[in-house]
Amino acid sequence: MPLGCKPDPGTDSDTAAEGSTSGDGDGDGDPSTGDGDGDPTTGDGDGDPGCTPGSFNCACNGGLCDEGLMCVDGTCELEGPPDCMPGTLDCMCDNGDCAGGLECIADVCGYPASPYPNCGWDAGNGWNACGEVIENPAEPLMCPEDLEPGGACPSGLTIIGCCDENGNNWWCEGGAVAFDDCGGGDGDGDGDGDGDGDGDGDGDGDGDGDGDGDGDGDGDGDGDGDGDGDGDP
Repeated sequence: MPLGCKPDPGTDSDTAAEGSTSGDGDGDGDPSTGDGDGDPTTGDGDGDPGCTPGSFNCACNGGLCDEGLMCVDGTCELEGPPDCMPGTLDCMCDNGDCAGGLECIADVCGYPASPYPNCGWDAGNGWNACGEVIENPAEPLMCPEDLEPGGACPSGLTIIGCCDENGNNWWCEGGAVAFDDCGGGDGDGDGDGDGDGDGDGDGDGDGDGDGDGDGDGDGDGDGDGDGDGDGDP
């Protein structure tokens, strides 16, 4: 009787490889892709579920990154803001010059100093205030004249505020003038605190410092300058 060939059950093409329950024949145990790498998230066959070098938030590709990204400490990140325009705020000076009233300080354009020791631009809040020492040229410090606390806000006075000639702060709030004494002085503008405006501190306004008002400096008040008070030189 002729003998027939019997297929080997271990090589049956309809049987999945040992260790695989997927039936896709790649032996990786991942029934979703058939790529053989065991990573069900990509299907790329490389066995790495992570990033492609050079792409966002992935390792740099030989120090390079895809367009719009930059290599920072070995990782591709979004590019920062565009390079500064020379002559503008917080950027390099343009051949020693700055635009818009800014000053070139150590080759960087910044706000100039306030003319008042204790009133100027508060960059954090975007207004003028006590305790500041810089001026924003785009928001001049000069105040309108004849301001009265609690009075109606004149034209030009806003919430941004201003600093008067004595270094005190004024602004408009709720339609009324608001005031903050920055310790700027007595209002005569000479800085000595006596209110007479001559700067010698004696209060008489003649500038000689003796306080008698006759201007000779001897303090006796007779004007002859000898200090004996009899009026004879």
